Amino acid sequence: MLYLRALIDGLYDDDDEAATITTVCGSELQERGAGEMYRELSERDPDLAARTRPEDHHRILRGLAISRQRRKRLSALQSVSSTAAGTLISPLLPSRRP
Repeated sequence: MLYLRALIDGLYDDDDEAATITTVCGSELQERGAGEMYRELSERDPDLAARTRPEDHHRILRGLAISRQRRKRLSALQSVSSTAAGTLISPLLPSRRP
């Protein structure tokens, strides 16, 4: 479902700033360590941190990069995308009525 949402709405604008922030976050991971980066993610986006394992470096970096670039939580962006995708897809699904 996440792939469909990303296809329909996208998750973020991919530009030079995003690439720079992602690179900086990757460097910080090496310097500060995964635990410290996970704590920052927990402060910036508690919902995403709750669904993310502390050893999932890719997801931690992605959440922090988007938070820093857009000043919004990735979990909030995914929630909006999920609602939009559900609105588009639900009319296509069979009814669950008996």
